[in-house]
Amino acid sequence: MRMAKPICWLWCLGLTLSCLTTGMHSLADVLLGAVLGALCARPDSLWKELLGWTERLGNSWRAWKIGPLRIMNHSVWPGLAGFTGLLLAGMSAEPRELGWMLLVSVSAVAGAGLWAQWVEGSSALLRPFGYYGSILGGLLALAVVKCLGGPAPDLVAAFAVAAPWVQAIGRLRCIVQGCCHGRPVGWGIRVTNPHSRVVKLAGFSGTAIHPTPLYSILANVVMGLLLLRLRLSGAGPFLLGGLYLVLAGLSRFAEEAYRGEPQTARLAGLPLYQWMAVGSVLGGMLLMGLSSSPLPRLHAPSMGLLLSSLVWGLVCAFAMGMDFPNSNRRFSRLTG
Repeated sequence: MRMAKPICWLWCLGLTLSCLTTGMHSLADVLLGAVLGALCARPDSLWKELLGWTERLGNSWRAWKIGPLRIMNHSVWPGLAGFTGLLLAGMSAEPRELGWMLLVSVSAVAGAGLWAQWVEGSSALLRPFGYYGSILGGLLALAVVKCLGGPAPDLVAAFAVAAPWVQAIGRLRCIVQGCCHGRPVGWGIRVTNPHSRVVKLAGFSGTAIHPTPLYSILANVVMGLLLLRLRLSGAGPFLLGGLYLVLAGLSRFAEEAYRGEPQTARLAGLPLYQWMAVGSVLGGMLLMGLSSSPLPRLHAPSMGLLLSSLVWGLVCAFAMGMDFPNSNRRFSRLTG
């Protein structure tokens, strides 16, 4: 079949030209399709590289002490996630809505901390953070914004577009810290760093485990691209917010099937977070049924938004990557 390869290339070229000339797809769609095609040309090699990279990152935990303060190397990831999240949300919403966005952001982080204290808090984990706590905290803040007459629909869309990228970047911290790790599997990554929660809490040192944070990263990148495309296409705020909750719930339900954290509670045979994922899907379906007015166009970031995003990134870096290891005060330590 010598002609098979040239025929396939000609077919791809014709398909690309038809997408552009008929206006069915933008140049960005075509370029992304080409990138995905290149990545998927050798999936086995790509997956092997991703596993190797994840394993190296999972064994990279380091920390530096400045007096009583400990700065962990994974602090860069929540810092980057916080910066990226507020920046993307700010580019989606109106510039005058920055104060409301900061309120939702603070509430999301506070909710993440309080949720994890309630669900997973222990003497070894005095300052953990939980994803569903951030969702509940953010939704509570959005309800407050609505009651105060603020632009709740605009903020729903803004944070729906930003959330997958925040989660994808934040999962890099999970890989380094060892949280959200997988259960044993024959072909997985192996973590031996004694500071990782994979070793310290689960006792899986040197055991091949599912790279569940990597699963989450890949799922969130797909979600992020889809939601961004819909936002650029003029989708409504509640469609964007509801679709995020549905897709995030579906991916989390699947991810939980491979996670191996010993402290996660189970109800009726399912991990607590799978039940939360079901609730996310149902809530998203209800949200998508609401009507709303059109959204403003995406805009370039202002200097105020850039500075606010930078400060917020530093706050997130401190909250999730810096602690006081010699203190026994509540919220003083991230790990033992």
